[in-house]
Amino acid sequence: MEMKQVKDMVRALQLAKGDKVHPRGKAIFLVGAGCSKSAGIPLGSEIVDECVKDLAKTYSQGLSELENATTDEALAWLKENDYFLNDSKPDELYGYIFENHYPAPPQQQRIIFQAIQRCDGKINWAHLCLGELVKQGYIHTVLTTNFDQLVLEGIIRTGILPVVADGVRSLTRVSSEPLHPQVVHLHGSMHTYDPLNSASSLKETGSDIEVAAAIYTLLRDSDVLVVIGYAGGEEGVMSLLVDASRRLQNNMIYWVQYGKNTSELSKNATSLLNCGKNKFLISEQDADSFFAEVMGGLEIRAPSWMKHPINALQMSAEKIKYSNNNKHIHGLIARYHKRLLGYREAENTENKKEKALGVIHELSLGKQHKDVLLQMQQEFDNSEDSEVWRKCADSAYELGRQDADPAWLEISIAAYQQTLTYMVKMPTEYWEGFYPFFGAEIQNKLGDALLVLGERGGNENLFKQALDAHTKALEVFSRVKTPKEWAKTQNKLGIALYSLGRQKNDKSLLDQSQEAFEEALKEFTHEKSPVDWAKTQNNLGNLYRKFGKLEESVSLFEKALEIFSPEVTPDDWAKTQGDLGITRLRLGQQRKDSMELKKAMIACENALKVYDNKKMRVSWAKTQSGLGNVLLTLGEFEQDITSLQQAETVLELALGVRTVEHMDVDNKKTLALLERTKNALNKFRIQTGASEHRA
Repeated sequence: MEMKQVKDMVRALQLAKGDKVHPRGKAIFLVGAGCSKSAGIPLGSEIVDECVKDLAKTYSQGLSELENATTDEALAWLKENDYFLNDSKPDELYGYIFENHYPAPPQQQRIIFQAIQRCDGKINWAHLCLGELVKQGYIHTVLTTNFDQLVLEGIIRTGILPVVADGVRSLTRVSSEPLHPQVVHLHGSMHTYDPLNSASSLKETGSDIEVAAAIYTLLRDSDVLVVIGYAGGEEGVMSLLVDASRRLQNNMIYWVQYGKNTSELSKNATSLLNCGKNKFLISEQDADSFFAEVMGGLEIRAPSWMKHPINALQMSAEKIKYSNNNKHIHGLIARYHKRLLGYREAENTENKKEKALGVIHELSLGKQHKDVLLQMQQEFDNSEDSEVWRKCADSAYELGRQDADPAWLEISIAAYQQTLTYMVKMPTEYWEGFYPFFGAEIQNKLGDALLVLGERGGNENLFKQALDAHTKALEVFSRVKTPKEWAKTQNKLGIALYSLGRQKNDKSLLDQSQEAFEEALKEFTHEKSPVDWAKTQNNLGNLYRKFGKLEESVSLFEKALEIFSPEVTPDDWAKTQGDLGITRLRLGQQRKDSMELKKAMIACENALKVYDNKKMRVSWAKTQSGLGNVLLTLGEFEQDITSLQQAETVLELALGVRTVEHMDVDNKKTLALLERTKNALNKFRIQTGASEHRA
């Protein structure tokens, strides 16, 4: 099993796009209940919760103590009274309940139908994008364990009517190289008379020889299988996939996981991902955001029918056959075409700014930040729409974080300030009660931009402004009502206090910074929020280094690295590796310990495995500078000309990222290190009579 990112899977889809031989594409998607969650359809575990509570009430004949019982209390009662086997495991309850308590198809249909009805017929972004990927010729078959019709609806909205197969055995009638897109409801749909819910039905699926052969053929003839929103807890479908993958050792599978850690994967999913090569895991993905990133990576961004609604209606209208025998039918169809022409004229005369706003939304979704700012400059310079200014600010901030030119961050700060200004002017009802929280979020983003710009120039005033912005956000966010946002803001406040305290060398501000980080850790626990917990450990590590507690600092960074990984959280992992390198450098300098310096070198080199000198220029240059400092110190300690020459090369590379007009604090430090390196080299050459040429 290998960890990957969404961009890696996008490349696989690009290669799987349809051609003349395979017009429908060469990718298969397996979609589970997690994809329907944001549409309001409950997960299998939530259906189990409802069933457990209903069964307890029914079997107890309305026992008052079970009236408002939790799932755990209801389950305990059922087990104590021999309605459930005592060894029933949580991940087995779904099949067990339908096998032993709701075995009749009408009962199962009723439960599933009621669950699906809770979404009020809404469709979510994930399924709209899935439909567009089918239309664009990337996906030829969608397998789904869901009973809802969202996959089908997402495809139909594009103007395509796919082949629909109900039940896993229908796989035997499905083509592995179809001329038309296929949707297979593996466990049946909400309209199936005999839904496959029971434990025995699910197990029977995995032992059907014809079905196993069909799954094998599908995987064999496809370039990639993408699994999204599926836990893989049940045996039937998963055993078929595992068996096929054991025979097809090199078939490509991307498993997209909602959770953060591999420990959260089911046993079946782990088995599948350990079957040979080309088995990849993508973590921390909710379905809507995942599909948004995929669409952006493929430069589609939004469904075509949503971008050009009249075109979609026009294509549909052209398929309607005029009646030659009935003038009234002919007239109705002709009137429909005429009305569409009227809508086309209205679309063509649509407010230019409204069109541009739609483009900005699409560009933002695709993370095309420079194009967002270009649209903003062309169409919205005098806009009073706070949402437009926020998108401008977000894009400028993303560009500014990794570009040496401070102009991006200056644009971002001004745009966030405009966002706050125009928010106040909007009618209160426009925000539907969310105004204060949205305003606090913008204050936090403003604080982030001020902080990054302040770090570049060592600007005390910008640190103070950042501190003020995060303090204002904390006036809105509270631990009781918005615990996660409160903890994140405490973390940001701690960073601002640290930066200002370091700049002023003010111990009291640094102490306040520690207090803010410790407040954040009250919510960001290792168990509940491991990534946020690790980020806070990293922040404390930097603070402890400033306090001179170098060993404690190293320990905190190492704790963070137990959570971060280059595959799942590459930016955080690289930053912590860089920070660890600086701390080990200080330890090595303090102790005159070459081994510690070599550990510092390894940490810096690890960070550089992630940082790109084109897309992440600032972080790359800063880490190169740190590596150069390590090599310089090692060369001085060991009187090693090779280390000094390597330091010179590395520091010159770091300086090459910024131009003279964009000299900042880090660049000046790098320049000073380079001068020190050159002096050390000259001194060494004079003492040894060594050649000036580099080894």
